[in-house]
Amino acid sequence: MSGTLAILGTGSEVGKSLVCTALLRLLRHRGILAAPFKAQNMSNNSAVTFEGGEIGRAQYTQARAAGLEPEVAMNPILVKPESDHHSQLVILGQAAGQLKGNRFFARNQELRELAFAAFDDLKSRFGRVIVEGAGSLAEVNLRDKDFINLGLAQAKGIPVLLLADIDRGGVFAQIVGSLEVLSVEDRSRIKGILINRFRGDRELFADGVRWIEERTGLPVLGLLPYVPHLHLPAEDAVALESLDPPMPPSGPSIAVLQFPRISNFTDFEPLGRVAGLKLHFLRYPRDLSPYSMVILPGSKSVLADLAWARELGWDEKILAYHGQGGVLLGVCGGFQMLGQDILDPQAIESEQEEGYGLGLVPILTRFEKPKTLKRRKATVAGVEVEGYEIHQGQSLFLERQRPWLSTEDGPEGWRDGQIWGTYLHGLFDHPRFLSLFLQESIGFHWSPNPGADPIDHLAKALEPHLDMVRIIEILEGD
Repeated sequence: MSGTLAILGTGSEVGKSLVCTALLRLLRHRGILAAPFKAQNMSNNSAVTFEGGEIGRAQYTQARAAGLEPEVAMNPILVKPESDHHSQLVILGQAAGQLKGNRFFARNQELRELAFAAFDDLKSRFGRVIVEGAGSLAEVNLRDKDFINLGLAQAKGIPVLLLADIDRGGVFAQIVGSLEVLSVEDRSRIKGILINRFRGDRELFADGVRWIEERTGLPVLGLLPYVPHLHLPAEDAVALESLDPPMPPSGPSIAVLQFPRISNFTDFEPLGRVAGLKLHFLRYPRDLSPYSMVILPGSKSVLADLAWARELGWDEKILAYHGQGGVLLGVCGGFQMLGQDILDPQAIESEQEEGYGLGLVPILTRFEKPKTLKRRKATVAGVEVEGYEIHQGQSLFLERQRPWLSTEDGPEGWRDGQIWGTYLHGLFDHPRFLSLFLQESIGFHWSPNPGADPIDHLAKALEPHLDMVRIIEILEGD
């Protein structure tokens, strides 16, 4: 189909989201408008669109890269894991029940038709669509149920670029093995190969590129460099698995607790771009005294993650840190954990009906329907920012609120000494606000670079290594 292109991967975490983001920005620089699309995301990192719908954070970022307002059609199906066998289903931006075990496949035809309709809608309005796949395109046992990768490409006549990750090792097997298990029909959709995260001298891999092209009969249209310190939104918590550092930090540093069901951890990625400030995600309890601040992030299942924290002894570490004068920030679910009673009588998030938080903030939280999905503008010390709310727990202040943010709907959040709390996600995406917050909360002075744009940085880093002429020809159907 003219005006479409799919980036499908040899596996998860090979860089599909980042490559799609870069391509959308590079097309925009060339005056070519294209919309992002991912039929189904499985992620607890989400954002709220202007119309009040919830989509994956990756497609939200890709829309921004393309110069478009994010919308639910760009990610019509979002699956938010709550446990190994239990997920919340979000359809066209709205919570649509829960999935348990293999019940997802019982709705396969319904979800396929919905995803295809969203794709057709985007194509009719924008003319060009860049599709991001999910996981590996070579999951042959799921091929008859697939509407995200080659199932979508075949149904809509979309040309495909296959993306592999050389940094993992075994890139030849990744590429050749993926192609070998495909049917002849599926194999015919693939028009080129991209190799991601290459380090070192490119000339030393010239023979490797030749071998791949001769073995597969497909052109290598990009040998893309490893680009460190991007800090663009990650797809899911896989990206956090290696971020539990063995040594305590020295100097200004912030710790984020890595709950098993952590959500919207992308809220804190801007902290990793602050020069002179260390950011650590911590899963296992340790002495928190070396940290300037400890953050309790959002959670897809607050009571379950709170029980996990108590089982490991995190509660004692947090309370000891607070008793020593440590600074705490709770965001959304983490804010609820800082409070007192947490009630879930309808089992909206978990089967546990009630629990007790850390008792540091005088709020009572009750989980209710419907889900709150809202973009909000907030002001603090004359700095205006935009954030968004995604939660079902509603909190009641048990004493006079001590807010630190002003919104169009009234005061928001809590600040009392060294404890800060808010329901708003995305606040740190605004450099001026982040600078002010760091100064006020931990006395850290940082002047942001007003011209810094991580998407532009990514696009400029990849552009010299992409055959954009040929890629655009494939996109346009030539």
